[in-house]
Amino acid sequence: MICPITSVSLSPNTTNIDLFSEQGVLNATSHSLAGTVTVRLSSHTVIRAIFIKLKGVSRSVHQRNPERLRMTDTHAMFVLCKEKMSLLDSPKPFNAGEHTFSWTLSFPCDGLPPTINLPQHQIAYSISVRVVADGYLRRPSLCTSLPVTINRHSLGALHLASYIPNIRYRGQRADKIRYEFELPKMACMQLGRFDFSGKLVSFLEGCRAVKIAVRLDQIETYSLGQAILGLEKPSFKQTASDGIISHVTQIGQTEFNIERSNSLTQFLSLHLMLTSPLVSPTLKSKALDISHRLRLRLYFESEKEMALSFPLVISTAPAQEPLSSPPSSPISLNEEGWLRGLISEYDDGVYPVSAEQLPSYDDVLSEGLPPLVFMDSLTTPLYT
Repeated sequence: MICPITSVSLSPNTTNIDLFSEQGVLNATSHSLAGTVTVRLSSHTVIRAIFIKLKGVSRSVHQRNPERLRMTDTHAMFVLCKEKMSLLDSPKPFNAGEHTFSWTLSFPCDGLPPTINLPQHQIAYSISVRVVADGYLRRPSLCTSLPVTINRHSLGALHLASYIPNIRYRGQRADKIRYEFELPKMACMQLGRFDFSGKLVSFLEGCRAVKIAVRLDQIETYSLGQAILGLEKPSFKQTASDGIISHVTQIGQTEFNIERSNSLTQFLSLHLMLTSPLVSPTLKSKALDISHRLRLRLYFESEKEMALSFPLVISTAPAQEPLSSPPSSPISLNEEGWLRGLISEYDDGVYPVSAEQLPSYDDVLSEGLPPLVFMDSLTTPLYT
């Protein structure tokens, strides 16, 4: 039987969806995707159904033995979302020719992670349409699909990256060295670089730093012992005792040589490149968690090495037209202000500040918990 459906084309209004992680006016628990479907028929046909479906899938692979990949790899797949709607309430006849239908699909988005494509992990979304025609022996159908990219941002706009609040970490090695590092609360991937600063104060001769190594650790934690979400039976065999696998990817090691100085106080200007295709935004989902830590290794003249570790959030900002000139002052000194970047009451997007009003300490500086203490003895080298 020749299928009367000649072709089906799907035209969503966008294939890029911007979601936001932080609590605030831009964060939403649901999202809508709209578009049109065009069906071309070769003859008079009864269409039984037209289905629109959005599907999100997370896939991970655990490489037990890199030298024998196919025999030892364990794969896991999780369905993150599966939303479906029908455009027809009942079967309807249509004449030969082209027919266009409009559609709007709403779906929960509160826990959806962003689209990623890493060597061991992939999170992908797609929108599809399936048209089912009437038939005697079987019901001919035709379907097509398009990839959809979901971005989850923690910045309302790219230019707000300059106003991300800083966190300052302090500590010391008793009676020898005191350190202080100040870094932004998060790093923006589109900038391709993360800049931060530090200060070292030596109490004794021989405790001056001569070199600092900087590295980013990307910790990927995923499960191999759960069934596909929404399904009753698992799609793979249980292979790990607890089903949880953690993999660390070391990214962007950079070394900075420090010029010798007679001063016991050393000021540091450091950076970390974020241009590697292995870098992923920080994310948390039912199938995969990705977190980051900034690792520092300090080498001294005669003092033993010091290793420091700081948590770091890597995020993105929605694509936008380049600004003719950046704003002259922060849109807001509170977190929701630099997250949103949207203030309707003032055209220039800047809160009026009284000349007599001074910012509070909390407005300009926020201190977190101290970093992991330096390791006097390392069982394994931090850098290889």
